[in-house]
Formats: sequence, structure tokens, C-alpha cells
Amino acid sequence: METCDVLIYGAGAVGSVLGWLIARTGRHRVWVVCKSNFAQVKEQGFQLHTTIWGNGVFTPHHVFEAGSALQCMSQSGYAYIILANKIKTEQSRLQMLHDLQQVTTANTILVSTQNGLGNEAALRNAFPNNPIISMVCNLVCCQVSPGVTEQRTSIKPHAFHAGVYGRISKTDFTTVESKAIESLIACDEQFIVVDNALLEKWQKIVFNNAWNSMTALTGVNTHELFESPAAIELVRHLADEACQIGIASGVEMGGMAPEKVLEIAKSCEPIVTSTLFDARRGRALELAPITGFLVAQAARVGVQVPYTTDIYQQLKQMDSALQA
Repeated sequence: METCDVLIYGAGAVGSVLGWLIARTGRHRVWVVCKSNFAQVKEQGFQLHTTIWGNGVFTPHHVFEAGSALQCMSQSGYAYIILANKIKTEQSRLQMLHDLQQVTTANTILVSTQNGLGNEAALRNAFPNNPIISMVCNLVCCQVSPGVTEQRTSIKPHAFHAGVYGRISKTDFTTVESKAIESLIACDEQFIVVDNALLEKWQKIVFNNAWNSMTALTGVNTHELFESPAAIELVRHLADEACQIGIASGVEMGGMAPEKVLEIAKSCEPIVTSTLFDARRGRALELAPITGFLVAQAARVGVQVPYTTDIYQQLKQMDSALQA
């Protein structure tokens, strides 16, 4: 079988796991774009410690530094470009699109495994003819030090749910889309195909709006947050408001009601959300595609979301303080 090239754009925690799983099939050369971990990954690759797949080492075929000119040395170009970067500002989104213009060919499959909503729409505007796969990551993982990733739990039975952007059923997939997603899913049994990727993304944003926001603001993990009835009541409100926005946007929000959001967090190991992890490290927070998107979407569909609006303002103040 011919080896194809895959680019991981944003090889942090999630990106390193995906790169590792794809590379170990032996059918793909995996290239990565690294930011703060560039020097360590270029020198030593990635070390991974996971509860699902065990431990391993991932040595990328090539390591690019974020901000440098991207390229692909193979004649066929990248078969897949997997976007695992965090969109923290509009400038970071524009930079991503600029970088992608350099390496996306007519045959490239774009895969967004980013948090939140709105990312695929930006990709579609920039690349109207390329297939776009929406991949929802259900893992709880973090990069504990540059090039060292830990995965401790997952909020759903399968690690990655993948569907085609703009489709609501597998029967709507084109032949090209079906082939692209089947090839990706074949990389690991923890990857599954879903009918409606948009629904999966909305379910995830309900979870993230509630838990990422509250853990970051309080500075504690999910289990510690359960010790505060007042905080858990806010979690319920945030989950409910996100659900209401989804319903008003035409999404059938089954499967992620507020009580389900609480149940998942209670049944998992304690979760240090990515937003809390960034806050503890003094990094900029990923707000735009999650809470920021929800506040803007609520205004578009005419839903009042006082709790989400207030929490968003608090998170923006916190983000400004972290970057001061």
C-alpha cells in the first residue's frame, strides 16, 4: 500500500496522540507543526502515557516550527491535514488559514479536531472544494511538559468521533468523503464514524461551556467542583443555556442535557480541563470558539443567556490578567 503524508497542525496534547496513532499504522508519514514544544520534539520526539493505548514514543517524519514556512516534499502533497491547534484569537485563525494556503492541494482532506464551533465554517470559506471532516475529541489529555503527553480518561467510550462537515447522515456522504473518512477511521479502533458531526460538536460545546468555564474560574478540577453546590448550580445553568442556543439554532440536542453533563464528569476520573490547564500555566485561554461563540450565537438566534454572558466576561478578564 502506498504511503501517504499527513500533517498535524498543532501538535500539542491531542495532536501528538493523533499523530502517534496514525503513524503507527505504518501507512502514513506524519509531519507536525509545533509551537512551544518545537525544540524538544525536534530533538526527542513525543513521549506518550495513556490509559487507553498504553505508553509509546512518536517520532514525526518532520517537525515544523509554528510561524515558519510550511511545505511538503512529496509530489502528491498532504493527503490529510489535521487541525489540532487552539483558536485563541481571530489572528490565530487567520494565521492558520494563511499557513494552510501554502500546503493544501485540490486532493487534501482537511480534518478539524478543534474545540468549539465555527472552525469548519472558516475552513469551508477558505477551501470551498476540499472535503472537511469534523472530528470530536473525547479524550482528557494534556502536555505535562514539552513533548510529554498524558491521557487519563475519556468522556465517551470512543476517543474520536468523526463525521463529514455539512452532512447529517452517512448516506449523504459523497464517494470521496466516504473513502476519506473510512481511511482515517481505519487507523485505530478508538475512531468511529458518526452520522451528524454538527450534533457531536454541539454536545461537546455544552460540556465545555459548563466545565471548562467553571474549572478555570475556580481553579479546581471537576471532582473538587462537586464539593460546592453553588458552583454545580452554575454548571447546570451554563449547560442548559448552551443547550437552548443549540435548539434555537435548529440542532436536536439529545444526549447532553444538564444532568448528563454532571453525570459524565462524576463518572470520570477528576478532569483538569484544557482551559484550567492553560490558566494554571499562565497561558492565553481558548475562549473564542467556545463561550465566545455561544454568546454571539445566542444573540443571532435571540436567546437570553445571562449566565454564559457573565461567565464569558469573567473569563475575558481572567485572560487579560494572564497575558498582562
